[in-house]
Amino acid sequence: MKIYESTFYQFELDEDRIVNRWKDTTDKMTFQDFKDALMTLAGYVIEYRTPKILIDTTNFKFQLPPENVEFRNEVFYPRVTKVGAVKQALIMPKEYLQYVKDEIGSDVVVPTRYFSDESEATAWLDSSE
Repeated sequence: MKIYESTFYQFELDEDRIVNRWKDTTDKMTFQDFKDALMTLAGYVIEYRTPKILIDTTNFKFQLPPENVEFRNEVFYPRVTKVGAVKQALIMPKEYLQYVKDEIGSDVVVPTRYFSDESEATAWLDSSE
């Protein structure tokens, strides 16, 4: 069920997960637009108390600046983990998978895995892994 749509993204509620689908219009996005999107996403995670986040970056065009990591770790993750967000999966084009590393382990705030296939991402989110 679609719960929100903007110029740059759409949010859907799918059972126990929020799905964030980025649009190709993100090539015109600013870092402030990106931060606003994450905080809106956090708001829906809190409102619907969804423990899982699925982010489809297939059409994501914005170049994230280095300060994104700090914002994500110090602002976004603390907000969503307060309500029990426990996993997130990102879908991206297959050719980009070689540049990312799954973030899983006891020292990770929100375990994150990267996939090129939505059904694989959903299966992992639904697993006890």
